[in-house]
Amino acid sequence: MKKICIIGATISGNKGAESMVHSAVENIGNEIPDAFFYLFTYYPKQDRKKNKNLNLKICSGTPLKLAIVYPSFSVICLLLPFFKSHFKKIDNDFFILLESDLIIDMGGVSFVDGREKYLAFNIACILVPILFRKRIIKYSQALGPFNNPINRFFAKMLLPKINHIIARGKITYCNLKSIGLKNTLIGADAAFTLKISNSSYKIASNYIDDNFQKKMIIGIAPSSVIEESCEDIGIDYTSIISNFINYLIEDENYHVIIIPHSIRKYTTKRKNNDLLVSRKIHEKVSSKKCCILIADDLSAEVLRVLISHCNYFIASRFHAMVSSLSMSVPTIVCGWSHKYLEVLQMFEMEDYAFDYTKLDTMMLINMFKKLKEDHQKIKEKFEKFLPNVDNSARINCEIAKSLLMT
Repeated sequence: MKKICIIGATISGNKGAESMVHSAVENIGNEIPDAFFYLFTYYPKQDRKKNKNLNLKICSGTPLKLAIVYPSFSVICLLLPFFKSHFKKIDNDFFILLESDLIIDMGGVSFVDGREKYLAFNIACILVPILFRKRIIKYSQALGPFNNPINRFFAKMLLPKINHIIARGKITYCNLKSIGLKNTLIGADAAFTLKISNSSYKIASNYIDDNFQKKMIIGIAPSSVIEESCEDIGIDYTSIISNFINYLIEDENYHVIIIPHSIRKYTTKRKNNDLLVSRKIHEKVSSKKCCILIADDLSAEVLRVLISHCNYFIASRFHAMVSSLSMSVPTIVCGWSHKYLEVLQMFEMEDYAFDYTKLDTMMLINMFKKLKEDHQKIKEKFEKFLPNVDNSARINCEIAKSLLMT
């Protein structure tokens, strides 16, 4: 049996992480029939309740475990090798890490300037595997830039020790090359390969009825990250988005569906939780009958089906954008990082993205008008580029397979 540990992702909260996990388990499992997966998640209790995959075991990958407990155990094992076997009883999750055949780091963004508060966690995700010289692949993700001296130091020290780093686009690839890395290549986000089951289509049909589909539907995926960033510079994110929705309903006669793509229903914390900001936006919408809020904790597959029903889409959450692009829905993106832009570049659609610092209602309306005008041109781009992007996303699985077979 091939033991594969996935670190830096969850199946609760962030639906992008869920889509990457499920696509990896299915795609690698199809290629390596005896593969078994262990997900080291920072929400172990919630993920154990949600996990339905018999080929996936949930382990604890909390920041405390990854940054302090497991490295401490590692020191003991390195100093006292004979003690290693005892950890099967002391902490079986740690023992699984030691016995693994492959480590997949699925952190969506890591070692990024301006996000130094997450640097310790980025290091923790790969520290123990590096100490024990495990085979490691960084699944497609955004990294860099590396201008901050602290970030640059740790990136140059640790990233060369990883077998393969899949850059999610040209910008990340150039960032990695700027610090002299040779263990990298470009591969599209693994979530592009997510397969949708028939049951997901049935579940999605419960949320959009025939009457709602009689008008054009505009999908909106807000982001708690963008909301918080806007607050820091005095931009009223919820009012701008709700004003835009009112314009769509009152001036354009459209229907709108608000889709939180990260959701934790039973908490008031904003991390990995777009439901709170989505509710604020929905409360400010003038015509509730023309605007649906998806407030249930649905799977990444079901959300992708709902997004496919949209004629146009406005995304602030990264993997909501991936889902809209994968379903060939013309999309506007309000983002905070190069990670959005480098994916849109694969479709020659970077003109439909803007930084959150430029957000206002009129700018959003004007971009939407341009999106409508370019509808046919965008559809042609999907037809031209989407097959290539899907193939590029499969690089993640192919490299994982090659590491397991060596």
